[in-house]
Amino acid sequence: MLILIAIELPAFPNRKRMTTVLLYFLTGVIIASLCWLLLVYLPYRNEYLRYVVRHSSESPAGHPRTLSAYLFNTFTFGLRSRLIPRMIWTALLGYLTLPWLGRSQSRLLRYTLFWFIFGLLMLGYMNYRPPRYEIILLPCLLIAAAAALCRILENGIIIPQTRPTIKKTLLYGIWLSPAVLQLMLYSSGFRNYPQPGRESGIILLSLTIGLVIAFAGYGLLRFREKSWAIKSGWLRGALVGLILILSLRLDIGQWSAWFSNRTYDLVTYSKAVDQLLPENAVVAGPWAPPVMIESRKRAIAVTDWANLDDLFSRFAVTHLILGEGETDRLLWERVSPEVKEKAKTLLQFRIRGQLISVLALNGSLSEH
Repeated sequence: MLILIAIELPAFPNRKRMTTVLLYFLTGVIIASLCWLLLVYLPYRNEYLRYVVRHSSESPAGHPRTLSAYLFNTFTFGLRSRLIPRMIWTALLGYLTLPWLGRSQSRLLRYTLFWFIFGLLMLGYMNYRPPRYEIILLPCLLIAAAAALCRILENGIIIPQTRPTIKKTLLYGIWLSPAVLQLMLYSSGFRNYPQPGRESGIILLSLTIGLVIAFAGYGLLRFREKSWAIKSGWLRGALVGLILILSLRLDIGQWSAWFSNRTYDLVTYSKAVDQLLPENAVVAGPWAPPVMIESRKRAIAVTDWANLDDLFSRFAVTHLILGEGETDRLLWERVSPEVKEKAKTLLQFRIRGQLISVLALNGSLSEH
């Protein structure tokens, strides 16, 4: 953001208006920072610092240790989480056109390009990247895709008039490499997914293919100085409509697949657990809040940064609900041997393939 402001400020025609806008922006940042400091950080600073340290330098999922591992993480954004395959047509169009649109006169598109690049570089540092993390990149791809479709509708331009240079071609070849890598992995059913420490080979291969494609385009554009455009308005509308239909069909297909196979396992098991436990039960564990969603009994969340080390000293826990994750294992290790001996398994069930166990820490407490 600061880099973009530094670049755009000298070129802004109305300095006074820009200064006013920046003043409002900085005022909002200061107010939000003060609210965060007073309401979030200061009351829970120990837990917050523990969380930051845990997930920045000691994350259970780990961080890339080599340059090739970092590049592989960066190049495969949205793939392992299946965020990109779920919206492939929009994502592909936005990704391929974003560098060209980012060079336009539109400040919005330039900001979008900066947003995407720095967001991508930040996410590359994380091995644990669920969709809720990577979703910050979707607005960039959606904006670029929408701008590209609007350009096709308005003037039919598929490839704008440009004079390609070796430098631009090299940069675009590098830009294409993540798309090539993701296509290679996805088309093989992830059978060629590299083992940790062996990412260099597939990265070099994708980079080579990306550069070959870019220089092939360079050769074509050198022989054609005019832009590649569709003159017929009907054809423009048909092309845009086809892209939108393909994207919509993908969305509807995913929704239909979920709707026809939907389950209510969590609700069913939650009601069963609620009937099984006594009224005075105090339930804890990583799975306690979701499993107790249909219950009025007390449920205490446990994560790798909260309530893990001091759970039994702070709360009179009577039952644990454990899955098969790392935090579940760490929590069970913190249960004393005496309590483990008396613990009784009341119920076991599976949610999305993971075995969930409901344990009474004292056999007598399992009775109503």
